[in-house]
Amino acid sequence: MFQINRICCIGAGYVGGPTCSVIAHMCPEIHVTVVDVNESRINAWNSDTLPIYEPGLKEVVESCRGKNLFFSTDIDSAIRDADLVFISVSLSMFQINRICCIGAGYVGGPTCSVIAHMCPEIHVTVVDVNESRINAWNSDTLPIYETYGMGKGRAADLKYIEACARRIVEVSDGYKIVTEKSTVPVRAAESIRRIFDSNTKPNLNLQ
Repeated sequence: MFQINRICCIGAGYVGGPTCSVIAHMCPEIHVTVVDVNESRINAWNSDTLPIYEPGLKEVVESCRGKNLFFSTDIDSAIRDADLVFISVSLSMFQINRICCIGAGYVGGPTCSVIAHMCPEIHVTVVDVNESRINAWNSDTLPIYETYGMGKGRAADLKYIEACARRIVEVSDGYKIVTEKSTVPVRAAESIRRIFDSNTKPNLNLQ
């Protein structure tokens, strides 16, 4: 049975800070370190004025801070020493303003028409080498009859999560468990796993 003695949480925000404070409070035998690149946020966690308010959180932090709960900007050391690593960083969202769909057939035409209808702020262009089909889309007699479709105007940017995964690979050795502890989109775990698998090192086993 793999024994977890040390936990590192990357991200001292609304998820990582309170969650790991409670873990440290409930599991005094486990050494918990919360790390962040934001020095002012770490300083706040180490002060009497926490950067986040939750009922009872201050008492929880004060009961174990400096004992088995630590807040630090030394990310690499915390990752290196940990048995379990939480990734708890924010998502960066990028705005989609223009969409191009190559293919004005039974999928592209109806789907992009619905996207344009549901997201009027997005500029949608459907292109096709078939000029007669494009002419039909621009006429009163559409080439296809459909009743519904789906589209969305935003997509998740995983750059912070992926940066954490690469950092973990870079500074780690031995066996570690890595866990998403944040609000992450579907397939974030697959992205992390892909980074781990493509950057293997001797004596490194990341699960």
